[in-house]
Amino acid sequence: MLSFSLGSTVYIEYEQKKDIEQLFSQHYAKMYNLARWILSDDDERKDVVSEVFAQILADDVVLVPGSEEGYLVRSVRNRCLNLIAHKSVKERMAKLLLDDADVILSEETDESALSVALWQVQHRSAIGRQV
Repeated sequence: MLSFSLGSTVYIEYEQKKDIEQLFSQHYAKMYNLARWILSDDDERKDVVSEVFAQILADDVVLVPGSEEGYLVRSVRNRCLNLIAHKSVKERMAKLLLDDADVILSEETDESALSVALWQVQHRSAIGRQV
């Protein structure tokens, strides 16, 4: 474990695999239970918790001693909420595209309405790829 000081606060950098394993074993159950409370899919729950630890390793996150649990739990909560928000955007986009497809396939649609609907589908598809 590497530690350094800035002013009166001592920071601990969790670079070593052993330190991450210790954080994992101490806090996994609490993190997973929070994800279970927010998300319905078990695979998504496990992924969210794993992503938090992966991010700590990837970014060389520096945690203040005693704040580890708060950081980890808050990170899980934020990832869960971001996942829900992203799914909501994707579902709304899919609904819009399906609604437009219904208009296009309708027998009562005249040619100008068909052109407008086709343009909208193409435009929304391009926006959906950016999300």
